[in-house]
Amino acid sequence: MSPGPLSSSSFADLAAEMERETAYDALTMDVEEKPAPMSLGRLRPATAPLPAPEERPRRLFAAVRWAILAVVVAGGGAGLALERDAIVDAWPAAARLYDAVGFGVEPPGTGLEMVDNKTEFRDVEGTSMLFIDITVQNKSDRQREVPDLMASALGADGKPFQRWRMQPKARRLFPGEKTVFHSNIVEKGGQTVQIRPEFVLPN
Repeated sequence: MSPGPLSSSSFADLAAEMERETAYDALTMDVEEKPAPMSLGRLRPATAPLPAPEERPRRLFAAVRWAILAVVVAGGGAGLALERDAIVDAWPAAARLYDAVGFGVEPPGTGLEMVDNKTEFRDVEGTSMLFIDITVQNKSDRQREVPDLMASALGADGKPFQRWRMQPKARRLFPGEKTVFHSNIVEKGGQTVQIRPEFVLPN
């Protein structure tokens, strides 16, 4: 025997029951089964303005700064301190990073001392030449990078009239070690009374 048609009251009762079951299921649904909320980033229109170009260096600076801090914490900063001059020479902006983490960049030649200076004047086939030997020693308690020397020939008035660069025989010195800078040049522009050397970063 086939069931008869539903009366309006029976249909209303069934609809109400289905509505109650739906509401109950919604309340008892497990959190993991609920759809994840859509990220607001997905709703950003395609024409949204990109970050300003000047913000990218700041982000890079911050990222590298945290990287340096991580190295300092992990290794005590010894590697960064030893290679500080080379890093700053390759990337001048790194000087700010070293200052930020307490490893301010030291002037060229820090920890080194000129312990001997010999200058000799020679006449070579009618040409006046200068022969200079400068000995530098590491007076600090750690290994040091040896920079170049910029030598200036001073006249009787105390003013430089000739300058030239000198390179060391050794680029690194352990505590107490020495190295020698040697050069021989033709004297030009005056008569040398004094040689004034100063440390400068290598080219």
